[in-house]
Amino acid sequence: MIRAGKAANEKGVPVVIDPVGVAATPFRTTAMKEILTEVKPTVIKGNAGELAHLVEVPWETKGVESIGDGDADEIASKVTEAYSCTAVVTGKTDVICIGNEMLHNTTGHPLLGKITGAGCLLGSILTACLSTNDAIEQQVLTAVRFYGLAAEYVAEQTDVNGPGTFLPHFIDALSYDPATLERT
Repeated sequence: MIRAGKAANEKGVPVVIDPVGVAATPFRTTAMKEILTEVKPTVIKGNAGELAHLVEVPWETKGVESIGDGDADEIASKVTEAYSCTAVVTGKTDVICIGNEMLHNTTGHPLLGKITGAGCLLGSILTACLSTNDAIEQQVLTAVRFYGLAAEYVAEQTDVNGPGTFLPHFIDALSYDPATLERT
């Protein structure tokens, strides 16, 4: 990961780091600290507990899950300041901090929290959006908004009855045009 991150940094390729379960074990914490010492991320994305752990803000976590609530804006701001990058704190309201600018996204659906890999999949969408020529604010907001719209769209389909039926429809919806998703 370090070699790939350094190579991307040298070539000006965006780097997205998702510190999955960083607070779950000392090994994960140490590994993430090492990566962040060697690699300059463009975006660090994760749930509030993961990002809070990176900047030593107390937050309860259980495995890879963030428990409870607190000030996600503060966490995003501290991550942005500590790592000189854009921070994306995912949750009911996604918080994006770019420099001194704070953006919020309220699209999404609770079923996203009931499927495995939802955060990782968002990281892929985010990385794809970072390949455009738009300003980073637009790239990141487009990614999280589109992802949330896809979830909302799918949750309203009559044949979606829970996480098992939601997931395949959600993956399909990620291929849809945003205008289709916005019609919900």
